[in-house]
Amino acid sequence: MKKITILMIFLLSLPAVTAHIPELVIEDKNYTLEPIIVKEPEISYAYYGKLQGSPQTYKIESENPFHLYVSLLVPYVGQESSEVEFHIMKDGKKIVMMHDYQNWTKWYEEYGGDWYLQGPEYEADVEAGIYLVEVHSDTNSEDYTLAIGNIERFGAVEILKTVFVLPVMKALFWNSYLMIGVYIIILAVIVFVIYFIIRRRHKRKSRKSEEE
Repeated sequence: MKKITILMIFLLSLPAVTAHIPELVIEDKNYTLEPIIVKEPEISYAYYGKLQGSPQTYKIESENPFHLYVSLLVPYVGQESSEVEFHIMKDGKKIVMMHDYQNWTKWYEEYGGDWYLQGPEYEADVEAGIYLVEVHSDTNSEDYTLAIGNIERFGAVEILKTVFVLPVMKALFWNSYLMIGVYIIILAVIVFVIYFIIRRRHKRKSRKSEEE
């Protein structure tokens, strides 16, 4: 049990952990007709997506007032700005339009070790209702990261999810296939150690049962 606890502490301290729980938006479908459902709008989630010819929409439906935080980032590959933008609609009416944003700034994400351009953000206490956050650009072809919520919540499940999602995200955004190999090796070692510990404990229990 002690070894499993140590292993969990190791997982909880992995540098892959960021302030946002990662979600990949990579299915080939029309996200305007089938929006991504944001179930917990106040919890920090980062949606890693790629515009594929049309806008991508996120749907928030809340029966109670809540704190809405939305920010947009794009992978930094030497550019000074981005055409990616978002707007927010409530009950079918546009209430926020982040159009022609000019104050993009470079930002280094230290846990993942990657550079982004930090773009427009919106934060306010809002009323109950149905909100749609639409991400789009003139070409609808760019990679982006949409952060929704700013309350951090990282338990064991979120940590493990981050460990699995991060290498895939790196491959999609920065073509860091070497990083995928590194993470696969790390995950393989972790799985093997867990298997070894469980198997060893099972054998000990079996021996004790036979001796009794």
